[in-house]
This record gives sequence, C-alpha cells and structure tokens, in this order.
Amino acid sequence: MDAHIFSKRNDSNITMCVYATLLEQFDGSKISVHDNQVWAYRFLVPHWPAENNIMLARGDEPLHIGHGYILNGNLSINEGRKWTRTAFEIDDAVMLNGPADATHDPHPQFRMAGLVLSVEEGRILVGWERYDDDLGNFAWVYAKLEYAAAGQDMRIKKYWFEGKMNGPDRMKDWVVTTANPDT
Repeated sequence: MDAHIFSKRNDSNITMCVYATLLEQFDGSKISVHDNQVWAYRFLVPHWPAENNIMLARGDEPLHIGHGYILNGNLSINEGRKWTRTAFEIDDAVMLNGPADATHDPHPQFRMAGLVLSVEEGRILVGWERYDDDLGNFAWVYAKLEYAAAGQDMRIKKYWFEGKMNGPDRMKDWVVTTANPDT
C-alpha cells in the first residue's frame, strides 16, 4: 500500500470504471503535455446530474462519436501554483451496443488507496503524495469521501477504498462502499 500512497508518480492512484457516451473527440497532441497521446475526448456520463454530467478524458485511439463505452483507467491530477488540471486517462475502452444508459449500466466506480487524515460527520479526508511538476517537489493530493461508517479510529491509518462516483468532484460527489485497512 505504501507504493500507492507514497508513489511520487505524476498522477493519482485513483482507478475508475465509467460507462459513458462519446460526444466529441479532439486532436490531443495539440492540447496534451504527454508525448504520443493523440486523442482527447468529451463524454456524457448519464448517471451524473444533468448540470454536471460531462467528463473529459485522454487516450491513445480514436473512438466513435455517439457510442457508449465502458471506460477503464486512472484519474490524472496535475497541480500547479494556482491551477489544477484533472483528466481521466483511458487505459481501455470497450464499445457498448448503444449509448451509455443510467437505467441499465453500472454506476461509475472508483478504487484508491490513501491515508485517512480526518474524519467528521460521515466524511473522510484521504491524502496521498505525488510529484509536483510545477514546483519540483512532492505535494499531497486529497479526496473528501462520504463514508457513513467512518470512525475516529480510522485517522492516520492507510486504507483501500472502493465506491460510487455520484458526480465528477472527488471532494463532494464520491461515496465509499468498501473500506479495507492496510494489514
């Protein structure tokens, strides 16, 4: 677990599985800081509230506009002095028979490891360390997760978390369904 929490990689340790429909795709080489990453996407996530149901992503291959996909990958978080760039990095995109559908497809899911920094009113603040490109040092990245079973005994301990993403914001929309302590 230490390798995930203190990995010092340039992205996060959050993996995601999202059912979404492709709305647009762009030449990512013009907007990406990563080499050999030629596609950028805009997806509709039908499970999320209408005012907040768009997800931006990056990947290595062209997809088909209007088609639904099962998207597997990780959330890339790159923080600067006065900005944060967040994008979903697609590792695998499996085409569905039609657009993604909130009534039939599973809810978006996340998995992550982190150190529980605080617990209050059914929410936990989880953090992990990563390398900050802009500042050239190591910085902490955070997620504030809803977890009804959270207790003060979780503080300053390492956990694996799984849960549902009720929206794109990891600081307010994500709900833990499973928490396993590092043993």
